[in-house]
Amino acid sequence: MHLAVDQKTYSNGVITNHRPYTQGIRHFLKLSDWTNEELTELIELGLQLKYDKFRSPVAEDKVLGLLFNNPSLRTKMSFEVAASHIGAKITSIQPGNGSWNIEMNDGVVMDADKQEHLCEMVAVVTSYVDALGVRHFASLSDEEADKKDSLIHKIAELSKVPVINLESAQSHPCQSMADWMTLHEVFGDDLSDVNIVVRWAPHPKPLPRAVPNSALKHSFEAEPMSHSPVRKR
Repeated sequence: MHLAVDQKTYSNGVITNHRPYTQGIRHFLKLSDWTNEELTELIELGLQLKYDKFRSPVAEDKVLGLLFNNPSLRTKMSFEVAASHIGAKITSIQPGNGSWNIEMNDGVVMDADKQEHLCEMVAVVTSYVDALGVRHFASLSDEEADKKDSLIHKIAELSKVPVINLESAQSHPCQSMADWMTLHEVFGDDLSDVNIVVRWAPHPKPLPRAVPNSALKHSFEAEPMSHSPVRKR
């Protein structure tokens, strides 16, 4: 149910208050927000659509918004292509690259290099789209905020539409679902006797551990399509 409430209160150029705009919207922020049965159904549906080379304008009247606060290659392209396969329109925002920079913190005087505030931006953007995909890596400067995945949850709280996590400080649920789809394709429905190794290769830049976190989370909790427990060895 949409609750039309004030998004911000200005005082001498400072955004001092904001409140959630919506309640009752279900987001896709982390795997543990969904049951094992629901995740299994999503994997089964994804495999069926892939095998059928599904193309249908079932979402021709919908718009998918994509907010990339950090770079992306596969995630960005896969979501844009998938949306086009079902007839949806796509609009993509990369702050500082064709759109204004965004201030993420509350209580900040808006007189520096950030022209938009997060709470105002989310309210505006989600007025135009039917779902919003968001990528925002760990800050690597605020350990507590990173552990809580504060930013992605703040965006979901402010959003008027469902938010899809395209990789945050702690979670990359869509990547994990794609990984498990691939495992089912290679090994079949029952993964209970499949040994799973998660290896994190070095990278030139410090990156969040969202991908291995999500992979391990799924290996412990998600049910294979045979509905027997997955064992991690």
